[in-house]
Amino acid sequence: MNNLFYFTFNGGWFFYPMMVEMLSIYLIHYIEGEFRKDLFPLIGITSFPPTLIDNIKWFYSSLAISLALSGLGVINSKGFIRWIYVILILSLLLLLFKVYIIYDVAITVSMITYYLSLLSQ
Repeated sequence: MNNLFYFTFNGGWFFYPMMVEMLSIYLIHYIEGEFRKDLFPLIGITSFPPTLIDNIKWFYSSLAISLALSGLGVINSKGFIRWIYVILILSLLLLLFKVYIIYDVAITVSMITYYLSLLSQ
């Protein structure tokens, strides 16, 4: 069961369509005059998931990018969304110890929060 969850959420067919969809929705809101700098880093975080490719160079470079974007998210957000970024940072650090399930849950919750934040207005 754990492998099924892992391979479902850690593939290009999950992350990149979600990233394109997130970017599209963000751009639509941006064109309409709504700039949400608190949500923008989530697009980048979904673009560079460390678990996407089984390559050590990819893992560490995307981990650094995702941590930097999560830090930017902490700086530019407040309330619940700030906690999403903090949880993402912790889950990204846990990837160093091969704890993948927490990252998968955190990235999924962050995507749901992203959609609810933009589409519920």
